[in-house]
Amino acid sequence: MITTEDGPTQPVRKRKWKILRRALLIVLLLIVSVMGGVVFLLRSQTPQWKEHQRFLSTHSTAQIEQLAAGAEKTIEQVISGDIEALLAQSSSASASPDAKPATAPGASNGDAGEEKPIDPTMIRIDEVRKLSLTRDELAALVTARYEQWLDSRGYVKPAELTEPMIQPEGAQLVAAFKFVTRGFSQVFTARFDLVFHDDGYATLKLDSLQAGRMPIPAAEVSDYLRKNAGNSALAAGEWLSKLEDLRFKPVLDDLPYRRRARVLGFNSEGEIVELTIRVQDFRTYAETNARQEAQMRTAEVATGF
Repeated sequence: MITTEDGPTQPVRKRKWKILRRALLIVLLLIVSVMGGVVFLLRSQTPQWKEHQRFLSTHSTAQIEQLAAGAEKTIEQVISGDIEALLAQSSSASASPDAKPATAPGASNGDAGEEKPIDPTMIRIDEVRKLSLTRDELAALVTARYEQWLDSRGYVKPAELTEPMIQPEGAQLVAAFKFVTRGFSQVFTARFDLVFHDDGYATLKLDSLQAGRMPIPAAEVSDYLRKNAGNSALAAGEWLSKLEDLRFKPVLDDLPYRRRARVLGFNSEGEIVELTIRVQDFRTYAETNARQEAQMRTAEVATGF
């Protein structure tokens, strides 16, 4: 008997095709699953952003302004409450017909033996104090005053970045923004290490950045936004990428009686955020800055940098 080999029989061919189709289907399902997971993470919200949205949804604009104003009064009381008490005491004493103008320790009031009324701005002070705010007060301050604070320091935040949030978490700061443009929106959450330096400066060092809940390198933010929102996102992307390593002076300077308050550290437990601040009058603050800058120059010469 003569036989010939015409290749695989029909059943064998069908079986191979089924295996191939099954493999292709598995690969397709994997791709869809991965893409679905990415989209899910991009559209998901971090716990910090959810809490921020809860705060915004449960407080009206008037309530947020009231909380911010109350927080500002607390700050002013901690920083200049001693002056207010001194002025009140002086006002009470001056009600007496034969009362002399009050003076204050550390104030420069002219020649020896000459007494002049208190000039609150000339009272010397250099003290470390504690300032406590609730998380809602801090959230209100950021919501109501953030852009004003940026403008006063020459920072221009792109208009597409909205609903700013800054909250301490353990030893870190968590900041978030919502990027909004026509047809596209994305929440970004950044976690920072905040390092305070002896020269009076502080550095924000980016620990992680997320788009939704998807980790994303800071250097790729601009490309990501441009792909999804076009060239209108360039400024926002560049602004966000600069947060990777930002050096600044952590100073409150728009305060009564020309005082300054430099933030030295913070601690957050539960609903209370406690700041450690160094309170100085404007002259002592300027002298401290000059001394720190001189020390920096000396160190640079010594190290050759």
